[in-house]
Amino acid sequence: MLYKNGHVLVPLGYDFYYADAVKLNAQVHNYARLFSALNRDTIGLTTHFSTLKNYFESTAVTPRALPVLQGDFLPYNDVRDDYWTGFYSSRPFFKALARQLSAEVRATQLLLSLCLGWGRDVPADAAARVLQARRAGALFQHHDAIAGTCQTAPTADFGRKLHDARDDVRVVQRELVYAALRTRGDADVTVLSTHGDVPFNALDLPATVTLTPTSGYRAVILVNPLAHERVDVVPLRVSPPFVTVLNSDNEPITSQISPLWLWDPLKTKVGLMGGAYSLSFFVRVPPLGVTTYFLTFEASSSVAVEPDITIWGQYEAPSTFVAKHIKVSTDVLHIAAYDEPITTISNHFLSVAVNSGGLFSTVAAQTAGDQEVKLPFVEDFALYDSTLTSSGAYIFKPGPLEPITAWQNVVSVVRGNVYDEVTSWFRSKKVKRQARLYHSLDRQMGDFIEVVHTALEDKGEMVTRYTTSKIDHKGTFFTDVNGFSMAERTFRKDLPVSASYFPVASTLFWQNSNNRISVHTSHSLGASCQTEGGPHCEFMLDRVALHDDGKGLGFVWEDNLRTETTFRITLERIWKPVLSTPATSLFSRQVSSGLQHPLVVLIGIPGPSAASIGWSSSMTTSLYPMGLAQSFAPDMHLVSLHADADNASAVTALTAVVARYAVDPALAPLSGVEAESAGAADTSFCPDFAAWPCMGAGADTGGCGAVYRNTLASRDGRAAGHHAESTCVAPMGIQSFTFEVNCPRRGVKCIPTETGTREEQLWQKAAGDRQHQVEEQRKHEEQRLQQKQKQQQQQQQ
Repeated sequence: MLYKNGHVLVPLGYDFYYADAVKLNAQVHNYARLFSALNRDTIGLTTHFSTLKNYFESTAVTPRALPVLQGDFLPYNDVRDDYWTGFYSSRPFFKALARQLSAEVRATQLLLSLCLGWGRDVPADAAARVLQARRAGALFQHHDAIAGTCQTAPTADFGRKLHDARDDVRVVQRELVYAALRTRGDADVTVLSTHGDVPFNALDLPATVTLTPTSGYRAVILVNPLAHERVDVVPLRVSPPFVTVLNSDNEPITSQISPLWLWDPLKTKVGLMGGAYSLSFFVRVPPLGVTTYFLTFEASSSVAVEPDITIWGQYEAPSTFVAKHIKVSTDVLHIAAYDEPITTISNHFLSVAVNSGGLFSTVAAQTAGDQEVKLPFVEDFALYDSTLTSSGAYIFKPGPLEPITAWQNVVSVVRGNVYDEVTSWFRSKKVKRQARLYHSLDRQMGDFIEVVHTALEDKGEMVTRYTTSKIDHKGTFFTDVNGFSMAERTFRKDLPVSASYFPVASTLFWQNSNNRISVHTSHSLGASCQTEGGPHCEFMLDRVALHDDGKGLGFVWEDNLRTETTFRITLERIWKPVLSTPATSLFSRQVSSGLQHPLVVLIGIPGPSAASIGWSSSMTTSLYPMGLAQSFAPDMHLVSLHADADNASAVTALTAVVARYAVDPALAPLSGVEAESAGAADTSFCPDFAAWPCMGAGADTGGCGAVYRNTLASRDGRAAGHHAESTCVAPMGIQSFTFEVNCPRRGVKCIPTETGTREEQLWQKAAGDRQHQVEEQRKHEEQRLQQKQKQQQQQQQ
């Protein structure tokens, strides 16, 4: 480390340099002799052992204006063509598991803090268990763990710790929701997880919710970990399929029942599952809110819509499959030749054409003016064969790129009222790809393509590629550095492909002067955008090396696990010059947040006494209005929320860490009419902590409710008396606030009433405003859809 002064810091050693006393003593003895010889020389050099503290104290004596370097040092290269870009995608299963644990811990911490702030009795060890889970996630951030470059035994140990921590915080979630139900008087209820029991090295499969004519209601309890109201789709596995979904007012809502598929990648077999089915339905959950929906058994009059299903390829159907329910008959379910005509899946915003292998060929967007914008969007899969290369855990040294053939794929197309889906099972490789378009009128759930890959590679690097001939990025693309800021990347034609691979934490986008395509990922991986063979971007789904690369691991790993990788792809139009500093759009940021922070979904089963009093009718839209009456601004994110004590009686304040993203106002969804205005001006946003009903600041609380700003110099702004005259957060800013709990109102059930407190009235007004906005948007979209259908009919005539 070299600054413009007379001091130089030289780090010594690496991971295992000082693994034992012999190595340590050898280093100390040898370097002491070197120091002695250098110090006797006449060049005026003084060398000695030092620490970081001593070094920075020395440089502070002669302060100077230092140059500023922006960006990073990626990709790293140490010799010849050895680019350290392979570990971006090594052992992706555990990268995905770590991201999942992070989301679960954050959601549980928020739920715990809200319960404590409301004065709810929570398990005494809840806070300690959340802390333990957070430490398991932090431990995995070790550079050989998150990179996937450990040997087999420590990798398995890390995996068990992540798995056990994830399962434990899920138990805490159930206990916290049960505590909330018990406070309402609904103690006669069992709260269950929707996740099945699986070993640490298996995919996180859902549990089956069993319904019978005598089982009564099953409550679906939803917790929104975002500070924004959200529309989402809840998928459940149910048996039997005769299900009706009710909202909290006992009104049937839109739902879809679909088949589940069995896939054996080792035997390349595909079949329909008997005895269990996929139930999906739309939900709307308030910011940081808790909402309930209900399932009932309806053998004769199920409201769940039965989709149309088309299959081509070789498949197996069990005798236990309920064919009559989902219309699987000879006129709907058919076996077609491999030259099946191109088909499409579509919703209100987008239409995607797929080829005979079930892969994308074009994407079209329907604009507000009923004009169709069509873009070539060719999807394929390929493999870098590393049989004869020295690719290893760290190094990506690609061999020949071999296309993965799709002409023998088994393909299913499902068209329903909640989603359209096309699924492709590759017979030539262990990979399955599902693509969905949701039939939501809300853009944050309907205006993107969701793609789920399930892959297991055994001899190279498997990639999925998107070729966009009309959006020529010319070798320039952008990746997020840390989920917060974006960095510009460049494809180098004069270097190996591995030199143009970069880590993607959550987002990559490429663009031309008119359009932008963004791919949001469920976990970190390596990706690159290239110009050779046409402008395309590729994402590495899985990799395994057949050789050790000599960079420290010392063996060839063979413990790859089947991994799910989810993309959400957004297409946007550029309406005016983009910002000089790269940033995602507001819409794109919302889509990514929904992927990174999924809903917490739990199942509540009432006991005999609860069922006898009509348990569903006793539940309001929220278990209690525990969340926000108003959403945060769209470009704001609540990073964390912590109480100042672990038991409700001692809690006096909550501390919130708030981040504000930079968003580019020059973009809008391809199907939109104009660019977004939010975030256009570089002004600060001030979160209103009065939006926390019965808990925040702003009311006449007799001294409670003050807000304090915390800083690095004074981490406890409350103790220092740093009252926050402003709660503003600038773009790309991160700020911590401590706000006192509304003391006189703590523990009160705060159900909205016509003559309630200011906070209750605020909650009620916000709920009414949201409902009005939903109805207006629904009317607008229905009118647009009717006009589109009318034009199509006229064209056909």
